[in-house]
Amino acid sequence: MSKEKTVPGISPRADWRDPEGYKSLIDLDRAGWAWEWLKRNPDFATAAGRLPQVSPPLPPSAAERRLKAAQPRILRIQNPGPFEQWGVFFHHCRCPAGYGRLLAAAFQSVRARRGSAATDAFDIRCFASMTTVLCCGGSEHVLFSDGLRHLQLMVTAGSVLDGPVCFRYLLSGLRHMEAKVLTLQRLCGLCRLGRLPRGLFPPERRARRWTMMLRAWDGEMAGASRRQVAAAIFGEMAARELWESGYRSRMQRLVREAEEMVSGGYLGLLRRETEEKGGF
Repeated sequence: MSKEKTVPGISPRADWRDPEGYKSLIDLDRAGWAWEWLKRNPDFATAAGRLPQVSPPLPPSAAERRLKAAQPRILRIQNPGPFEQWGVFFHHCRCPAGYGRLLAAAFQSVRARRGSAATDAFDIRCFASMTTVLCCGGSEHVLFSDGLRHLQLMVTAGSVLDGPVCFRYLLSGLRHMEAKVLTLQRLCGLCRLGRLPRGLFPPERRARRWTMMLRAWDGEMAGASRRQVAAAIFGEMAARELWESGYRSRMQRLVREAEEMVSGGYLGLLRRETEEKGGF
């Protein structure tokens, strides 16, 4: 793969030499990890850079005006763009980092009905600071994210911008029930706590290895030698006395596995959660 380009709208990643810059990745959910790998894909960066210029924003709708000051990020586009092959529902270059994408993995379909009892209604204004709403093709995709965890809903009828609204959940069959119920549990936790409940997003057991893989890949893309990267990750002895006795091959594996993830392996992260939990 060629040296990567920067995807517009994404903050520069941490310096591969500094482990502190990667610490927060330990708590990422799988959607977050998938995004970390995808944004390092040079072909994706090129595709993102070729998006046509965004047209001037439309005047706010009546529903948007009702939200007044407490308003989530609202995007209105004609089509999602050519990103299906990447497993991304949409990409918007002008979105702030962390909000510019919806990974086409774990979302729950709902219908929103206005004028419900206040005690059982969902008011998006309560979560405006962590919410992006994409209006496209007669439906809405709603992404809640605190930067580490993600919850996605697809509103197939009505609008969360009409809120407060009552949700009607679209569930069918048994095969995917556990995953759908988990998504709804996360939504309930969000409504109860005002944040995405950490306990319903278990730590990824391979996060530490993936972090090393990211650092190895970032160092490789920055033009560093594998000895230099090994010294940064494992210490100077790994790059000197112990290089030939195991760390050379260890670095080769880290870079090879990282390239596999960047080249499309990240899609397995999106599928794996749904398969283990029953799917969406």
